[in-house]
Amino acid sequence: YTLSLHDALPILEVSRTPVAEALTRLAADGLIEQMPNRKARVKRFTRDEVSDIYQMRRLLEPEAAARAATRLGDDTLRDLRRAFDALAASLDDIDWPGRALAFDLDLHDTIARASGSDRLYQDIARYRLLVRSLCLMTGEQSNLRAAFAEHGRILDALEARHAELSRAAMTAHVDARLRAVLQSLECQSVPAAS
Repeated sequence: YTLSLHDALPILEVSRTPVAEALTRLAADGLIEQMPNRKARVKRFTRDEVSDIYQMRRLLEPEAAARAATRLGDDTLRDLRRAFDALAASLDDIDWPGRALAFDLDLHDTIARASGSDRLYQDIARYRLLVRSLCLMTGEQSNLRAAFAEHGRILDALEARHAELSRAAMTAHVDARLRAVLQSLECQSVPAAS
């Protein structure tokens, strides 16, 4: 998908500056590629790029989960458990996929924030932004339910205040999501390298 600055202005009903700034930010985050004539194209990730993104997640997020296991407040854990249980009780609701994705964002953000490291939180947030675009490819019900079950295991480990179980649950989750994204890419015939 290609978008020009000129085409975006009437659609968004804003001035040129905020659109140009947004496109610059999206390019800096690796979500679009700047093209000549003030056009931008949505980034299409190769298998190697996806693997790199998930390898970085595998380095960062399990460490954050291990740290969060001993730092998360009881109220925060109760809120996460309530949200998880509400989702578990409504798996067949029409709005479940959107609520499950919102829980995914909240869970990962809460864990990263509770790591006690601003640098770790910022790096995780940067990779989670890239992952969100990949989640759109793997958003079918079976993948969402598998990720939700993995989130339950992460939450169980956090509630047990067990750092190594939290690390292992997060590692297993990141690995499983990588497999799901790579499988989706295979179905779409995405090249191995750019």
